Amino acid sequence: MAEGSADIAASIAELQALLLGTESIDGFLHEMAMLAAGTLGDSLSCGITLQPNGRPLTAASSDQSASQVDELQYGLHQGPRSGHRHAPSS
Repeated sequence: MAEGSADIAASIAELQALLLGTESIDGFLHEMAMLAAGTLGDSLSCGITLQPNGRPLTAASSDQSASQVDELQYGLHQGPRSGHRHAPSS
């Protein structure tokens, strides 16, 4: 197996173990945010946003900084998720 394929397989196995090892969706999302932040670097944060009813909601974050940045972006209608909030509804 090529090195890239092995990395992908290991990542999938890690996510599967994470999913099976948590008791709630909230716990899974929090652990996934922690895993993502840790994978990218020690000083990075990760937030997971859902959009129930078309409004952004931080479902999980790796730390308080990620939550605060998300809330600031929501309030200012800026950031990577801002374009999705203003899509016309039918």
